[in-house]
Amino acid sequence: MVKTKRKMFVTSAIITLVVFITGVLLGVSLDNFKENEVLTELKYNELDTQSYFLEEKFVNDAGQNVCDILNKRIDSLKYRLVKIGSELPSSEESSMSNKKDLDYLKRKYTLSEVQFMMLLKEFNKNCGRKYLPILFFYTKDDGVSRDQGLVLTWLNEMFKDSLVILSFDKDFTDEPMINTLKLHYNINSSSTVVIGEKSYHKFLSKDELKKIVEQELSYS
Repeated sequence: MVKTKRKMFVTSAIITLVVFITGVLLGVSLDNFKENEVLTELKYNELDTQSYFLEEKFVNDAGQNVCDILNKRIDSLKYRLVKIGSELPSSEESSMSNKKDLDYLKRKYTLSEVQFMMLLKEFNKNCGRKYLPILFFYTKDDGVSRDQGLVLTWLNEMFKDSLVILSFDKDFTDEPMINTLKLHYNINSSSTVVIGEKSYHKFLSKDELKKIVEQELSYS
């Protein structure tokens, strides 16, 4: 009887261990799949951006209207960047043992956002402003940041043809560019929105944001 109970206990322990290991391996496999998918998107985004700059130079040298041609390319780059951001796993969501891989993806994505912001500024300068970049510096696990993000999502739907919202984790110190941006825009609160080079260090309601954006776009 004792041997039978012991055998059942050992069997149960083995089954539990197998289920646990399977779960861990499955989680790692899913993480790796998602990581590879995001990395692939980032590589394509990098190629698209490089292609944009080359096409801009070629068209300029040929004396053609660069604005009409490149306008469509910007929309494509914007869509891809939004897609990457939605697929990028957070450190809390990931069960990856190697967080360096996740940090690498986040750094690549952050730099892609900065590069796109610079591209938009150049396009607006040369072609007459059409796109309004909005920078959102947020803090993870912060209620104000979460609520502000929801309002910005709503705003983006309302002005989706004109707005480009770029979100940055203000505490992501692994990427030096974050500190450069924080210094430039004087980021000192848990949630900050930058519109037209002006920083708003408070929660902005739907009405407040809508009014600010409409004023900015009216100057275009």
